[in-house]
Amino acid sequence: MSMMDWSEFGFEDTKEPFTLPDGTEAQMQILAVSKTTSQKGNTGYSIRMEVEDEPYAKEVFHYLMLPNKDQTEKARNNTKWMFLQFASCFGVDLSSPSSPEDEWAGYEGWCILGIQEDAQYGRRNIIKEFKRRR
Repeated sequence: MSMMDWSEFGFEDTKEPFTLPDGTEAQMQILAVSKTTSQKGNTGYSIRMEVEDEPYAKEVFHYLMLPNKDQTEKARNNTKWMFLQFASCFGVDLSSPSSPEDEWAGYEGWCILGIQEDAQYGRRNIIKEFKRRR
């Protein structure tokens, strides 16, 4: 049996990850993007972001749904509107094809954060609003 010296990890300086207050305007950086299908069968992108200048803030996850033909006209319009808001915030060029999984990591934008209580993940920040690129 091997012994482990836990002191080598330096746990004494560990900080508890936290959520920022509701309504905080924060500069976000995209860390990773993956194409996914929601529980309802909708295709979109799962986007993992971090708050810049807050190294101990919890990461923020956002699901960006793609418009689809099964949506009502109103729902499809709202989906497209949210995608446009995201693109404007993070500087995504919609005039030419791209690969979000390969290209969006590192993009930065400003967002208004909200708070969500989640049964699985506890208290976490969500994106309430994407701000237009400055």
